[in-house]
Order: sequence, then C-alpha cells, then structure tokens
Amino acid sequence: MPKLTIGAAIDGLKKMGIALGDELKFKRHMNEWKKLVAMADEPLLIMVMGEFSSGKSTFINAILGQEVTVRGATPTTAVITKICYGDRDETIVHFKDGRIEQYDPHNFMRLTAETDADDEARRLHEDMDYVEKRLNLSILKDVSIIDSPGFGAITSGHAQTTKRFMGNADLVVWLMSVQQPAKASEVHLLESLDPRLKPIVLVNQIDLIDEEEDDLEDILHDVRQKVQGHVRSVHGISALRALEGEVNGDQAEIDASNIVVFFDLMRNEVLPHCDEYRMHTLVHETTTLLRHGGATLQFWFEQIEPLREFNYETYANEKANLQPFEQALAEAARLWKEYVYDEGQESERQYFEGVLYQYGLLAPTDHKRALECFKAAARYGETDAETAYAAALEAAGRYSEAFTEYKKAALKEDGEAAAGYARLIDQGHGKGKAQEWYRKAAGWGFLEAHLHIDYGNDVEAKFNGLREAAVYGIPEAQAALSECYREGIGCVRDAREAFKWQAEAARQGLKSQFMPMALSYRQGMDATQEFYWLTRAADYGDAEGALNVALCFFYGHGIQKECVESFIRLMKISDNTNYKESDRNAAKRELEKLFEHGTAEDQILIGNAALNGDLKEFFGNRGLLEAGNWYERAEAQGSLEGAYRKGLCLWRIYQEKKYDNALILRALYHAYIAVKKAAGGGHAEADGFLQKNFEEGTPELQYDTAQAVQSNSADAEGVFYWYKKSSDGGYAPAFTELGERYASGIGCEKSWLRAWFWLRKAGRKDGERGKKSYRAFMAPAYHRVKVVATVSGVMFSVLGSYIAYDYLSTDPTVYKVVYGRQLKSELSLGMLELGDTSDEMRKILGKEISNRQYEGFDIYIYPNMEVFFRNRRIEALVSKDDSVATKQGIRSKMPYQDVVDTYGTPTFVSQFDGLDLYEYQFDGFDDRYGLLRFAVDPSTQLVEYISVRIPIEETERVQREAEEKRLIAERVEQERKAKEAREQVERESRDKGKRDAEEAARVVANFHENITKKEYRRAYNLCTDNLQNQLGLYENWARGFNNTVESEASDFYYGITDSDRVELSFTLTSRDRTSNGITMQKWRSTAIVVKEGGQWRIAALENKTI
Repeated sequence: MPKLTIGAAIDGLKKMGIALGDELKFKRHMNEWKKLVAMADEPLLIMVMGEFSSGKSTFINAILGQEVTVRGATPTTAVITKICYGDRDETIVHFKDGRIEQYDPHNFMRLTAETDADDEARRLHEDMDYVEKRLNLSILKDVSIIDSPGFGAITSGHAQTTKRFMGNADLVVWLMSVQQPAKASEVHLLESLDPRLKPIVLVNQIDLIDEEEDDLEDILHDVRQKVQGHVRSVHGISALRALEGEVNGDQAEIDASNIVVFFDLMRNEVLPHCDEYRMHTLVHETTTLLRHGGATLQFWFEQIEPLREFNYETYANEKANLQPFEQALAEAARLWKEYVYDEGQESERQYFEGVLYQYGLLAPTDHKRALECFKAAARYGETDAETAYAAALEAAGRYSEAFTEYKKAALKEDGEAAAGYARLIDQGHGKGKAQEWYRKAAGWGFLEAHLHIDYGNDVEAKFNGLREAAVYGIPEAQAALSECYREGIGCVRDAREAFKWQAEAARQGLKSQFMPMALSYRQGMDATQEFYWLTRAADYGDAEGALNVALCFFYGHGIQKECVESFIRLMKISDNTNYKESDRNAAKRELEKLFEHGTAEDQILIGNAALNGDLKEFFGNRGLLEAGNWYERAEAQGSLEGAYRKGLCLWRIYQEKKYDNALILRALYHAYIAVKKAAGGGHAEADGFLQKNFEEGTPELQYDTAQAVQSNSADAEGVFYWYKKSSDGGYAPAFTELGERYASGIGCEKSWLRAWFWLRKAGRKDGERGKKSYRAFMAPAYHRVKVVATVSGVMFSVLGSYIAYDYLSTDPTVYKVVYGRQLKSELSLGMLELGDTSDEMRKILGKEISNRQYEGFDIYIYPNMEVFFRNRRIEALVSKDDSVATKQGIRSKMPYQDVVDTYGTPTFVSQFDGLDLYEYQFDGFDDRYGLLRFAVDPSTQLVEYISVRIPIEETERVQREAEEKRLIAERVEQERKAKEAREQVERESRDKGKRDAEEAARVVANFHENITKKEYRRAYNLCTDNLQNQLGLYENWARGFNNTVESEASDFYYGITDSDRVELSFTLTSRDRTSNGITMQKWRSTAIVVKEGGQWRIAALENKTI
C-alpha cells in the first residue's frame, strides 16, 4: 500500500466530511470535522500562547511587520484570532453554531478587543467561535498564526475553542514576561500540555532588564531549569523593539530585539519538518474525533433501541440514518490505520487502536483490548488518552481506578476528565467537591458540565452557561435553555427563543422534547407538526404520545382521518404491558368511547378491517366472527349497511360449513333476517343480494333457508314460503316438506289437493322419505274422500290419473291451485298482468313459439296469446283464444252482455275494422292507467278478441314528466354547485386576506422586537429599499435607538388588503432611557407592508403620540 502523504490525508479527510451527511444528531461532530479539514488544508499552524500581558499580540505584530492585533497592558484579545494568508484584507467571523459571516476589515479591532467591546460586541463574543483575519503577507503563505486570549483571561467561552486550536496546532510558541518568568502557574500550564506540543519558549520584554542588576543568560538558565523536559528550547526576545524596528525600518532595533532567533528556528528546524508536524497533528485530532464520534454514535444506538418494540419500521429508519456517520468514522479510521501502525508514535498507535476496539471500527468491539490500549497510551502522559482510559475504566465498573485516572487528566485542565471526576464524586466513588470540578470542567471547555452545575441563585450565570452549551449543539443544554427562556430564568421571558431552542433539541433527537414540541405546535395551531412530534414521542414509547397519535388518526387532526389506524394503535397500547396500567386503561376507555359506543360508520370500518385480515394480530383467526360483531353494533344503531354486512359475514359462515349443522343453519337464518332487514329499509345492494342468492337462488339454498327459519323461529309462513320456492325449483326433499305442510295447514291454507300433488311428486323423487310420507298421507285420505273437488263443473278423483293436473293447468279460474298466484289487477289476461317481467311470463306460459319486434315493442308469440314488451315490462296482451280469460272470467266467444253485466258501462266506445271496441280504464303500474278492450262483432254480439294495454300517450306523458323532473333536479344541482363555488371563492379570498394581514402584522412586530433586542440590522432589513432610503444610512438610523430599552407593537387593526399590499394600524409602546430614568410613551401607528419577491417588507411607517 502506498505511503500516506499529507495531500492524500487531506483529500481523505475532505471525503469523510462529505460522507458524514447532514444528520442533526451529529451536527457538533460535523462542525468539528469541517474545522479539522479546513485546518489540515492550510499552512503550518503556530499557536501563540502565554498568560495575559506577556506580549503575545506584540510578538505577532512584530513577526508580521505591522500592527494587526490589539495590544495593551491588560487583557485585550477577547476571542481566538486566526491570522492567515489571503489575496486581500478580510475579516471573517466563525460562530459556534457553524455560521460564517464576513465583516468590514475596519471592524477587526472592535470584534477582537476586550477593552473596546461595547454591549453589542460582547454579545457577539458570546456567540463567536473565532475570528479569521486574512492578509496578503508572504510569511503567511508558510504559516498561519493563532492569537489566543491570555490564560489568565480565558473564560469558559474561550476555553472550548482554545483547547481545540491547541489540539490542531502544529507548533506552540509560549511567551513569558521577563519580569516574572516561569511562574508556578506557567510551569503548571506547560506541564499540562500534550507532550506532542512541546513549545518554543520566548522570554519577552528583555528590553526591560536592568543590565547592572540582572543577567539575561542567568534568567534564561533559570527558566530552562524550571521547564526542563516540557519545552523544545528557551530564548530571549523583545517583541516591542522588533515591532518598532519593522515599523520604522530600523534594522539596529530589529537586531537588538533578537527576534532573528525565532526566524532561524522556523527556517532551520520547523519548516523542514512541516509535513511531519502536520501528520502527527492530524493523527491525534482525527483519533480524538473518532473517539467522540464513536461515543455519540453509541449513545444514539442506545437511544433508538426502544423503537425495536414500539415501532420497528421507525427503528430501522433511524438506524439507517446513523449508518452514514458510522461508515464515515470507519472510513476515517481506515485512512489512517496503516500510517499510524507504520510511522506513528507508540502513544498515537495505542490511542488509535483503543478507539477502534472501543467502538468497533474496522474490528469487532472489544472493550477489554480497548482498555489495555488506552492504558498503554496514557503512560506517555497524553491527556486525551488518559481521559479515554478513565472513561473505559468507568464503563467497565472499575470506579476507583477511573477516579484516579480522571483526576490525573483533570489536573492538566482537561474539561472532559474534570467532568468525569466530578461525576464519580457525585456517584459516591470518590471524595471531593463535585460542583467545584464541574465548574472547572465548564471553564476548560467541556460544556456539558453546565448541565450539572448547581448555580443556586445565580440564575444569570446558569443562563449564560446553558446558552454557551446550547450554541455548541448539546441537545440537553438546548432543552434546559428553552426552559430558561420560557420561565424567565436569568433572562427576559421570550417564548420565541424558548421554542427555538426546544426545537433544536428535539430535532437532534432528544426524546424528552418530543412531547413539549407537540404541545407547542398544538398551541400554535399547527396540527401537522403537532402530529409529527406526537408520532416521534410515541415511537420512543411515550404512552401519552401514542394515545394522542391514535386520537389524531381518529379525528383527522394533522393527518388524514384513518379510524382503523386509530383502532389499531389504541389496541396496541391497551395490550402492551410495557405501558403503565393507567395508560393501558386510558386506551381501553378511548376504545369503548370512540368505537364500541361510536358511530355506526366507524364500527363498519372496523368490521371491514377485521374481515380483510388487517386486525389479525388482535383477533387471530376470529376475524370473520369479530367483523360480524362490529357490524352488529352498527346494526343496533339503525345502520342498514351494518345489517347488510353482518348478513354477509353470516352468509360466509354458512357457505364455509365449518361448524355443526345447527350452527350453520342459525348463521343462515340470521344472514337472511339481516339482509332482509337491510333490503326492507331500501338498501339496494342488500335487495340485490336477497334477490340473487335467496329469491332467485338455488333450490338447495332455498331448502336450507326453510330449514333455518324452521329451526330458529316460529315463522311458519316463512318456512312454507321457502319450501314452496325450493319445490318450484325442483328440489325433491322440499316436495315432502311442502306436501306435509299443505296436509297439516302449517304456515298455509290446508289443501288436500295440493298436499296430494306435492306428496305424489315426493313419492317419485324423494326416495324412501318421500314414499313413506306419501303413503302415510294417502292411506287415511283414500278412506275418507273418494271425490275431492268439482272444478268448473268437472268432477275428478284424487286416485285417478293426471286429469286433475291437466285440467287445472289450462283453466285460469282455478290456476292459483297449481301456481299459487292471486291476480291483483284488472289489467290482466290469462295469468299475466301488465308490468310482469319476461321471467314471470315464461314461468307461467313456458317458452314462446317465436318472437319479433314492431314499433318499439318486443312481441312474444304463444298459441293462445301475444305478449308485447317495452322496457322489459309487459305493456300489452292480446288473445282471440277462448281458453284465455280476464280476471273476472270473460273470454272470447262470450256474449257482449256478459261483459256489461261484469264490468258495467264502458269508459270509451269506438269502431275499428268493422268491430265495436268497448274499453274500460283501470289503474296500471308505474302511475300509468291502462285499458281493457273487448272487440265485439256487431252482427253476433260475441267477443272476437280481448286486449289489455298501456296507451302510447300515457307512456309518453310519464316519460315527459320524468324528463321534466330530471331537468329540474339538474338545474337545482347546477345552481347549488354554482352557489357553493361562489361561496368558496369568497371564503378563500377572505382567508387569504386575513393570512396576508397576519403575516404583515408579524413583520411589523418583528421589526420592533429586533429594535428591542438591538438587532438593528435585522430590523433595517425588514424595510423596503425605498423606506431604507428615507430612513438614511443604517449606522445613523441605528444610533437613533441607543436610548431605546423596549419597542413593542400590539393591538393590530387590519385596514385595506390586497394580494401584495396591507395597511395596518397598531399601538406602539416605547420605553426610553432619559435623564429622569425610564420613560414610557404610547403611539398610534400606521404601517404599509408590501410583498416583494415573495417576502413581506415594510414600505411606510407613521407614528402619532397618544
């Protein structure tokens, strides 16, 4: 494998930075990685350190040859300053939250100086990570210089960045004042430095030595003795004389300053080994980033573990979101592995290998081996390795040893170690003052320590500490800071800031903030976001979140209404023993209220889900039965759909025939009753099902229906009806049952003749059962009755031949004996009525001889009659045959006088084709009247033919009325839709106007909020270009608010609004600092707000004193 070069290492680090992705959980690490990559791609990094007033800034100015940094006798550098090469003079601020902003170079001193910092600059300092100064100087092509605040002036805000730059530094230059060189505090600091960072010590201000009393060489010798083993070399310089010599072009001054010793060291010892220094720096920093990243990754894997049980799909997604970061860590480890093993120092190798084993990077996780590696690395005095070793001991439960190792690293001012040391004290594993060490940890840049510090009544310090940690990206601190803003702890209450930090914590995955986020969005009336955060809480096992998600699905709050999904979630909560019993009971109460006592529509949906198998995890193989139960609940509320679907479930049970016969028949009975109930209520599908599967079903099914009704009810007529249907369909077992009912009169009128007819057929078709029943019936009948009936004057014997059947089948006056039909209308002929269907026709007359079409009629020809159909219904009947009679028994060839005697005076009289036509009007079907016509031969006064018909004009009238009704309904519907459309447009217009007005009001409110916060630039940017021109230069305008303490807009009234312009009036309350203290004044103000480029901006403002 080729040797790893600095260029290849940098390219690899860049790729790793891209591979990290944009998962918020790792925002801190991504920012650190980006900073490492940025540092790696630059020249050699020299960090200038020392206590304040040691002349660091003067020294930097001297080697740059000009005044760049602030210098003075008191602490002057407020933030870390990085001075590097650039094509032109630029000042760039890097913020702790990852933002980068460019400032006017003339503001550099103000941005970096402590003494000149005003309130706004100090607020900026709190949020800054460091300031980058770019200069077009040749020396900066080879090196970049870090100017740090003096160690005596380092605050917790500086410490985090200072520690990071110390880790990134390739070379440290440590300045001491010749007046107090190698103080105990300085020696302690030098001893605590990473061994790899052995600094060059420059004893500064040698121009202040009184040569008569002090000897420089003696001073330097004394310093070397005190710092022996911890530094590269010690030299004396005068940075001030070097700077003055450079500025004034005085070479003698430069020579006297001895600054040349630094340049010689750089030229001869440092720059030739630049790549070597850089590689060791990158190895160390990459290893530390791998350790911190691995710990965070391990934390999040533990956090998502509960999702396995509550929502595996979300668990898989969350795990997938962690994998890019995990892979990026593995790639970074792979990049450096060969170099570390082949060329790295032993301490680097052991530290690196410990990280690999600890977090399973490129090798299986092995905590025992990791512990051994960290222990070996810690022997070299490398602070990060000592801290890693202590953490590994703590994880292994070896608290006493961990306590000792944490203390060792903590005494070197390592923040992470100090926090670990305090934690073990808190847990009772050692003696000491935990709070003291937590405070030190925070002061040394380990910002998580702020979460454990007891600030007591110093709420301002608590707020500042939490804000610092929150800006850095620690989610627990962000949550705590949110609470400070919400309750006004150490700050002015600010709901917007409270929500902002709460959201930051939640979006990083801090599950304790999921429910508060949901509640915040509920108050803000954003149902979609509320639902999202409720879901996040539920996924992590929050019972309240899970219950609320279920309710959201039920009510369609923030998500499309899905009552089945709601039911499923409530069932899961009620069944999950991981939830508290009170939570499970709450879910059961909601199930009872929303579903068991809910609407029929929802109960039907649950039944559908059970039937489709969607609820199998709750109902197992009982889906069909449970579906029936839910449909029955809906039926109990009067739902025809519920009744119909219940019937379908029972129908399936009957069809599957998995149970004993009694249960199967009971299912069929209740299926029939339920479907019949729905059909009777007007349910079209149920009516169709009833007709198809029962009325027109198989004779076998009709027989089973009869048995089902017989077994489960006292409905004798119903039993008879279904045996009759089955018998008419030719099902032999029904013949016996039907004949016995005719014989006994159960469910029907007793009829020996009908009994004989059906039992005789049963004896032939129903095997032994039929024969036995027929013999049992016939024996007593023969002895009691020889002659059964006289029909139309013809006498016949029951024991005779089929003459009775033959006669009855052709005599319409007794037709009902055989066919069981009672004619209802006078508009009938034979056994057919106007309005009958073709099925009914063929059932009575059989198959037609032929058929034809004529003037819109389908005509069916029988030997004794012609049948005319239109729209699948009989509209006319004509017969000349004297075997066909009217309902009253009138036939062809009978005298006209019989017609008059039977029907009375005709309604209409006319003549046609030599015959007299006598017509009688009767009510027909579908609200139409019909005519019964007798055509009489005038010469014989006998009826030639008989017809019944619906007149064409009557049909056309009904059609016209139907069309008129349709057109009226269509017009009414069109008018309704037009009205709805108009109302919708008006509503949308009103809603948009209201939204625009509210957005415009928020812009005005934000304008005054920003003034209160002294964020004048943001306020200024909310104005249109024209208004900014009217306000004048930004700086002059902003100065006008120097005495403004608060500016608040309230009581908005919306005037004229259109798509891009809103006029507002509101109350403006201002509080200003005057010679008499704080004074308040109220104004009645107006504003015009316009939309430019999709954004609302203020175009005009006017204030009038109230």
